[in-house]
Amino acid sequence: MAPPGMCPWSSSSLTRASKAPVGLIPEMCRMIREKLVRWISLLAIVAGTSLFAQRNITEITVDVTGIGNVTERYVQTNIRLKPGDVYLEGRTNEDVVALMKTGRFEDVQVATELVGDEGIKLTFKVRAFPLVTDVNLHLLRRQLRPKDPIGNPALADLMDAEYLAIKESKLLKKLQMIRGQQFNSSRMHADEKVIEEEYRKQGYYPIKVKGQRVGGSVRYIISEGEKFRVERGELNFESSNDTELSFTHKELRKNVKVRQRRTWYNPVSWIVDDGRLLPNEYEEDIEKLEIFYRDEGYLDIKISIGHGADKVLASPEYEALRTKLFQARASHAQTVEDLDDAERRLENSGADDDERELDRLVEEAEDRLDDAEDALDDAEDDFEDYLDEVDRVAFVFTVDEGPQYLVGNVTIQHGRQVDGEFQAVDLAVFPDFKPVISVDVLRSMLALRPGEVFRPAALRVDEREDSDLEIIEDAYGHRAYIDASAAVKQSPNLTNNTIDLIFQVIEGDHFFEEDGVQKWERDQVIVGLVKIEGNEKTKDFVIRRELAISPGEPFDLGKMENSRNRIEGLRLFESVRASPEYSDRERGSTVENLVVSVKESNTGRFQIGGGFSTDYGAFAHVIVAQENFDIMRWRRPYFWQGGGQKVRLRTTAGGRFNNYELDFEEPWLMGKKLRFTTNLYNREMEYFHDKFDVEETGMRLGLERAMFGNDYFRGRVNYTVESIGMVDMKSTASQELLDERGHDLISKIGVGLTLDTRGGGIIPTKGQRSSIDVDFAPGALGSEKEFYGVHLKSGWYFKGLGEGHTIELLSQAATIDSLTGGQTVPYLYRHALGGSRNLRGYDFREVGPRGTAGDYIGGNTMMHATVEYSVPTPLQMARLATFYDIGVVNKDAYDFSFNGYNDDVGIGVRLEIPFLGPLRLDYAIPLTTDGYNDGGGQFQVNMGYTTSF
Repeated sequence: MAPPGMCPWSSSSLTRASKAPVGLIPEMCRMIREKLVRWISLLAIVAGTSLFAQRNITEITVDVTGIGNVTERYVQTNIRLKPGDVYLEGRTNEDVVALMKTGRFEDVQVATELVGDEGIKLTFKVRAFPLVTDVNLHLLRRQLRPKDPIGNPALADLMDAEYLAIKESKLLKKLQMIRGQQFNSSRMHADEKVIEEEYRKQGYYPIKVKGQRVGGSVRYIISEGEKFRVERGELNFESSNDTELSFTHKELRKNVKVRQRRTWYNPVSWIVDDGRLLPNEYEEDIEKLEIFYRDEGYLDIKISIGHGADKVLASPEYEALRTKLFQARASHAQTVEDLDDAERRLENSGADDDERELDRLVEEAEDRLDDAEDALDDAEDDFEDYLDEVDRVAFVFTVDEGPQYLVGNVTIQHGRQVDGEFQAVDLAVFPDFKPVISVDVLRSMLALRPGEVFRPAALRVDEREDSDLEIIEDAYGHRAYIDASAAVKQSPNLTNNTIDLIFQVIEGDHFFEEDGVQKWERDQVIVGLVKIEGNEKTKDFVIRRELAISPGEPFDLGKMENSRNRIEGLRLFESVRASPEYSDRERGSTVENLVVSVKESNTGRFQIGGGFSTDYGAFAHVIVAQENFDIMRWRRPYFWQGGGQKVRLRTTAGGRFNNYELDFEEPWLMGKKLRFTTNLYNREMEYFHDKFDVEETGMRLGLERAMFGNDYFRGRVNYTVESIGMVDMKSTASQELLDERGHDLISKIGVGLTLDTRGGGIIPTKGQRSSIDVDFAPGALGSEKEFYGVHLKSGWYFKGLGEGHTIELLSQAATIDSLTGGQTVPYLYRHALGGSRNLRGYDFREVGPRGTAGDYIGGNTMMHATVEYSVPTPLQMARLATFYDIGVVNKDAYDFSFNGYNDDVGIGVRLEIPFLGPLRLDYAIPLTTDGYNDGGGQFQVNMGYTTSF
């Protein structure tokens, strides 16, 4: 050993050390040692690199040990190195890591063997985990604090699975690790999460699970915690400094997932188990609340949580009762074992054993077991009684709001990028520089203005389409300056709690020097080529005709986005992207290509299904459809596909009706944005009336297009020719109906106009859909019955009083009349109400005038209105609704009197059923009836979310 204060490996260092101050000796030794280690390591790396430099792998072998079912092929498929690759030690390490990540190996090593002057052989020596011989669950006896790990408990700390709160058999069914399977550490850790989730579902906190492998046996040690619930009225938000919070509890609760316990009589509580303590969720809640506060200007927000469960678990009462319970369980387990042992000795006793003594031992063991069971029952009762008093806890979010920051000065600078940094335009150098959009105009567009609350969300481009940065760039994009960009610098003023903003705008100008003079130029970008990518079966023109922007036009990014939306609206593609090509344009070049990239979807559809309606009973249907049809494409591989047309064949069969339809649609007739539709149909209906059946066979041709330059307005004209008939009529029918039996040929033309501002979605919350339709069936068109009709409809949609609430207001009025004085309007064209689509408190078509035999024969004038209020439920697939319907049907045309109206009130459920679609279940009670159509409450079933009419 070297004397203290000297470096033992160097005589020179010893000499230097003897002259150095004593305090510097250890430091000098450390520095010398570190330098030596670095040099030795570097020499080793250089030597290793030189030894294996440019050596190619000639062979890779696998040596598998252990009794797991791992093959050499499995190892080979999970490594990247292959014979012929250049040997790099780092890549072998990557393969070792990849093999260990599979979870099937206890150890992986790589041995190398030089082959000749340029080759190297690798041997992967792997030791596989054994097969699982047993899987066991154990309850941890030792009490853990919420943040304590399970660690490696002694066997004395483990209890049998019979004491688990959840049955062992139920948990074992959830596990991936099973007997006879090779042990896999990844699966074991996944099983830990599965067990934890099962306990969390039932409200246990804190739940911890640890898996261990002992030879071929796998055991999961479970620390259950206890069942807790957030008490009703005890989910609170408190200020950390005893001041009033800036937001109400109701506003803050909208941002958290933690829910308080519902009352037992609340129907939602029968379905949703609220009030559980879920640590993962309330950690997310803290983050959401902090984001909410920051977006309201509270940038220094700090939030913490606390709940009564931790206090209960740390209380002396809980610890004492839990200790008593587990001691009783341990004593009970031991007495069971003692009894088993005594009974086994008695059963196996021989002639030399004292049977009386063995019987006495069994009786004593049984007595001790009775005492242990009584003690266990008492301990369990005491523990459960205590938990019943304390398991409903308070949950508190403690909020330190800090000051609210306002927007200070807002500055807008125009400039350019120089060496990666923004540089404002120097007007002394460029005196004639004028921005495309002035500072005042840009400032007027911004949401963040001096004195307003500073909301960071207004600057987050990735989260909001209307962020201030997005607004600035869009303003330039709409003017075809597609290279423009905007950034913002924030400067906090802690003295007055404001944030100064400097918006830095680069308009895409070219700055250059010419003849020693600094100059600049700016031009709008023009669309060059339009490139379509990704359309293998869809023809180019199907996409191009939807473009709102063309080559040679200014490159308006707003029109580009509109084009993307139109193409997406075709529903032929999984995804649609539209963007400038962004080529490296030189100074003076103003042309940029537009690239439209699509990913085609499967547009063919074959569907077999069914349904039920209280109007026409149960039915089954078969649908064959192609949404990207091409009637002129007869070549493979895309036979009859790619033209953007639509064709559908639908066959419906039910106990009360049969329907066969063939539909064809051409959205662009003769290259014009004019939709052409054809509908061929044959229908047999028994549900129209109980005195006769109805037959319809016909064809309908239609043209439709946008009107007034607005897609919200659509005009249409159609022509229908059909044979309609009332057949198999009973002799007891009213004379008015008997006079119309047989078939009639109807030939009619119709025109209509629709305004639809609802937007997408199956549950509209804003906008309207209003329409007017006029039909003419004159003899000049060959119609055997001459009449005309007018039908007005209007539906309005509003947000309700709460989140997700919807108000639906519907109304319609129609009248129909004969074109000749002596004829009546055909029954099948006359109006009636009742059924699942309008007056839901009445049977189908049983509101209206009646004939001589009491049959409902329909009327020439109809009016109807509905108001419906629907709300969401905790089940995403279900909504609840309440409604009121009112309507009247009068015999004569243009008789709009409301005398003799019928109405009803009811409740309903709206369901979104996978593979079937939206379903309406309604129960309505008639209020004002005509005495004949009062059938009591009606249960109605129909497809769809909103009322159709």
